[in-house]
Amino acid sequence: MTTVAIVGTSASRGAAIARRFGAAGHDVAFVSRSLDRLGPVVCALRGEGVRARVYAADAHDADALVLALDRTAQDLSAIEVLVYDPPSAPGARQHVLETSPEEIQDAVDRAVVGLVTAVEYVVGGQRVLGRGSVLGITDDDALTGSPFAAGAAVAAAAVSAYLGMLRDALAPDGIQVARLVSAGADEHGDPSLDPAECAELLWHLHTHPAQRTASVAAATDAPRRVPDGRTS
Repeated sequence: MTTVAIVGTSASRGAAIARRFGAAGHDVAFVSRSLDRLGPVVCALRGEGVRARVYAADAHDADALVLALDRTAQDLSAIEVLVYDPPSAPGARQHVLETSPEEIQDAVDRAVVGLVTAVEYVVGGQRVLGRGSVLGITDDDALTGSPFAAGAAVAAAAVSAYLGMLRDALAPDGIQVARLVSAGADEHGDPSLDPAECAELLWHLHTHPAQRTASVAAATDAPRRVPDGRTS
């Protein structure tokens, strides 16, 4: 038995991801700033027979994040899957001409630095297992280049570039690296997406090593579900 570690994400999407991976026999660890938000989710998962825990850590606090992941591996089982889905930085969704250097830096720190920290921790264990996945979730700002979400766009582009390099570097070790692009985020960065659909696509990415990206759109958009094998 191995663990899926879910860093960030909303309670609804986190619950859906946990149920999908838990149904396949994985333990579940949430790493979040808010224990209260995910506590009820963990209780529900345990009632369904899934071993689950939640650990408090902010994604861009490297020491706290490493400690949470280390406790995950000790309390549950080896981390096979990392799902990284932190919330946008507070100033990430402003017009490019109204976004300060500090706000760009904060957006990148939250999206990229935490991801690099988490990857640095989990890769060693994944190499021992001889398998694993690093799955990042971003919205489509990097693709659309929206000037009204400058920080988010820069951060998403950086995540895409990092995951692309990481995929090539870890492929010889049997570790899958892929990205789920969610379209349809509102001005606060909260996508009106079906959590179960997101979870199913993440499972697809985990179990299909040839897949680099997948896209999912809000219910008002079309197409709703678009697996995409192209390089991200």
